[in-house]
Amino acid sequence: MHSPRIGPITSVLALIIICLLFPALAVSAADAPPENWIAEPSAPVSGGYGEGVVGTDEGLFLVRCLYTTSQPQLYFYTPTTGWTTLSAAGLETGTFRNGTALAWDSQDHIYALAGGRYNDTERTVFLRYTISTNSWEYLASTPYAQGAGDAITWSGFDNKVYAIVGSREHNGASSAFLSYDPETDSWTSLPFLWTNTDDGASLAWDGGEYIYALRGEFDEITPNGYFARFNLLNQTWKLLASLPDPNGVGDGGSLLSIASSELEHDDYIYALSGGSAAEAPGYGFFRYQISTNTWDEMPSLPCPIGYYVGQRLTYTNGRFYYWQGSPTTSKWVCGGGAFFSMPVTTRPTTPSVEAIPPTGTTDDDATQRVATLPDGTLVTLYDDFTWEYYNQGVSYDFDFSTLTLDTIPSFLRQGIQADVATQTIAVEMYLQGWRYVMPSPKSSQAAWGNSDGRTTWWYGYWHNIKTEQVSATQPVKKENGLYYGDDQDLRHMWRRGGSPRYPTTLEWLLSQNGGVKPLD
Repeated sequence: MHSPRIGPITSVLALIIICLLFPALAVSAADAPPENWIAEPSAPVSGGYGEGVVGTDEGLFLVRCLYTTSQPQLYFYTPTTGWTTLSAAGLETGTFRNGTALAWDSQDHIYALAGGRYNDTERTVFLRYTISTNSWEYLASTPYAQGAGDAITWSGFDNKVYAIVGSREHNGASSAFLSYDPETDSWTSLPFLWTNTDDGASLAWDGGEYIYALRGEFDEITPNGYFARFNLLNQTWKLLASLPDPNGVGDGGSLLSIASSELEHDDYIYALSGGSAAEAPGYGFFRYQISTNTWDEMPSLPCPIGYYVGQRLTYTNGRFYYWQGSPTTSKWVCGGGAFFSMPVTTRPTTPSVEAIPPTGTTDDDATQRVATLPDGTLVTLYDDFTWEYYNQGVSYDFDFSTLTLDTIPSFLRQGIQADVATQTIAVEMYLQGWRYVMPSPKSSQAAWGNSDGRTTWWYGYWHNIKTEQVSATQPVKKENGLYYGDDQDLRHMWRRGGSPRYPTTLEWLLSQNGGVKPLD
């Protein structure tokens, strides 16, 4: 289940407005112009035994090692500048191997599993690339050997990396599911539903409370499209409808969610099937709908992928991109380095919606209208182009009966005790996206408890990571079940006057670092 969202109207709701105000102009998704892949300048390289692509807000990055005797290569692409070669200084020869996997943290870093050949029985290399400085650093090694079944994703839900490491050739023919905490540079083992993964394994965070996973061709004989999701709250797995490519998932299997950038697509996960267990070239591009647990086909790839393991599908600035990343032989037509894009205009299936008159309205309601979405959900549309769910209350994929005085949920900040009522509010706010940023010293003399009025401090503030709302005061729960702030933006603002007040229990629970423990 996706958490509720409130904020600027999305493209889907813009369509609703058009349908409501200009019914003669309304068109269905079927009337939209067809989308297809557009050829972009080919990448500087074809595929290699260690490879992968990842998109950021600025553009996309590509890493590649043809062999273990090759120097690592790093490239950057934007539509305006084309392909640029970046430095891979500091990386060892053959750094990227079978199972290389990349994940962007939505900030300044890309995390990388370096993979491992079949005979690399103890290879555990984990790296981080800093975009602003074009530099690499080695982080804590994975606790298990890596291989062709590696996969990785960033989760903005708890600001951690999630990864699958291993393959049927490593760790006694098993793979492990792990999380990595950048704050502590440490790994944690998590429950996993599959014994092993292999070529084509992939992970994607959906922008909410779930991580989605492809298992890959774990036996390299029988085609499979095994697909599942991990609940970040209760840390359990659930099998979902299999990816429907009859050839199964192959070496280029890739998952992608664009929910954090394209909010109207938060009900979708995109996938490349990537080839087949028989190493046949793969053309399949699919879309999974979360709310219905169903798949549908997207426009097929113009140039096939496969043979080399690694993520091929990514997104940046309103477009899907895929790199062929395959060999140069005739079997893999297009030369192996072909590169294509597609505008993200494929709309969710959204027939026109019918306005219904709000009941019990007053003069204050004159500037709002209520509409019904195709799934029956009511939304309130305002003349200032904002919206919210219409007094439907809020449901959560969390068992509040598990809360106790002695155990605070793992996704909240630890280190204090809190009564169940306060924990309940904290969980609700957390799932709706609210976080608290602690005040921090600006001047060198400033410190908690120092009352010297000449010291300066950065303000603390509330921030909603899903809606980008901010608030100077604690958000308040309204009748519709959503928490609203005061929209006062204290980011990058400071004051004089000595140490701030001690944080409240809620501020502590919903912060990630900084501050001091509350007194209450």
